[in-house]
Amino acid sequence: MDITDKLYSYNPRSIVLYGLLIILAIYLSHIGIVEYASDKLEMQRWVIAFIGFLANFGIVYHHMTTPPHPKFLLVKKRRVNIRLHAFFGITEVLAGSICLFYQSEVGGIIFGVLAILHALTALNQTPTVFGAKGIMIPSYIFAGALHLYVGYRILNEPTSFFWIMNTYLTLNIYAYVRIIMVGCEKVNLFKGYHYSLGVLLAGLFVGPALLGPATAVFFVIFIAVSYIAMKLVFGFTWTEMKSFMWKEHDREKLVDPELKNKWLRENIGVDVNLAAIDETTAKAIFNKLDDNKNGVLEPEEMDVFLKTWGMTSGARQSLEKHMGKDISFDDFYEIVKYSGVSIRSIKSLSKDEEHSDEEKARLVFNELDMDNSGHLDCIELELLLLEYGLPRNEAKTYLKKYDTDGDGEISFEEFLKDFGPLWKFAYTYS
Repeated sequence: MDITDKLYSYNPRSIVLYGLLIILAIYLSHIGIVEYASDKLEMQRWVIAFIGFLANFGIVYHHMTTPPHPKFLLVKKRRVNIRLHAFFGITEVLAGSICLFYQSEVGGIIFGVLAILHALTALNQTPTVFGAKGIMIPSYIFAGALHLYVGYRILNEPTSFFWIMNTYLTLNIYAYVRIIMVGCEKVNLFKGYHYSLGVLLAGLFVGPALLGPATAVFFVIFIAVSYIAMKLVFGFTWTEMKSFMWKEHDREKLVDPELKNKWLRENIGVDVNLAAIDETTAKAIFNKLDDNKNGVLEPEEMDVFLKTWGMTSGARQSLEKHMGKDISFDDFYEIVKYSGVSIRSIKSLSKDEEHSDEEKARLVFNELDMDNSGHLDCIELELLLLEYGLPRNEAKTYLKKYDTDGDGEISFEEFLKDFGPLWKFAYTYS
């Protein structure tokens, strides 16, 4: 099991790790939340809450009109969780807005229950969170645990305005994440790091209203403890932690683009997007790797390719049928195509035109069908699902479910019917 599978899926060690971190975050919430006696500071809390209230209208509209990321819908357990999360989130916003202006015991209990359920479904998404893992995983755990804590306090004091406001502010951390992300995207600020930056700055906006001036201290301590705990529990090396945990993960790159482009520039004098590699370029790469010029790549030569291009261990496992044997050029060309499998831009295909669902699926299908065979190999889809954030074990389970005849191929009809979340998202965002 590689570093991504260890972090992206629930296993005995990850359950222990996340459980201990949640307990620590709840404790920090308990000792950290402060009560402001100043009317001026309380008014500032109202301002922060009101901005989050307005932003929620845009967030709800976005989620109602935009297809969710495939990682949330392809696997049943994630599909159920994200739908429950959305339901609890919307109803919590409504209940919290009412409780701010009218405190009642019944209303407070409803608000508290929704806060706890919303927090639990949020925490359940932690393993597949995007962004820099060293920041994002602790952030999600801390925010979720804080949400659990304030929701619990409302259940004990359902008419307490103090705890109602605290819960409402915690709820709106995500609203501030979206505000900051959209703002950065609009002005092209900190390009490539919008998600992690959004989470950090959202904590800067909302955190002091809950935890006071020491918010940053609490969070730095929690990140440091989380970082060390991940190393101890999973046995990661410091090199693995450094190379993986602090890199921004929008989609999980199957190879390291920087290493790949560096190798191409230094060895064959070209700099090209991996997904666009053609047969001529592949031949030049093959010849460069074939040190003894015997017309095949031996396992040692193949290993040089995988390491120098920074291919993830999950992708290497997906290509296991090619490992441990001499590789012909035809097989190597197949691997090069697969290692770059991705949805290339189809914006040039006149997105102004109206397309039916079948036409949308066909456009995406044709992008994935690199050899124009009329079928998708399971390995192509598995690598794409890995890139979209599914753990390898989930990707293999999902493909096995729909490759019922075991021929290792997915027809267009199967793709249209069974892979809707993937092609709808790819069509929208390619």
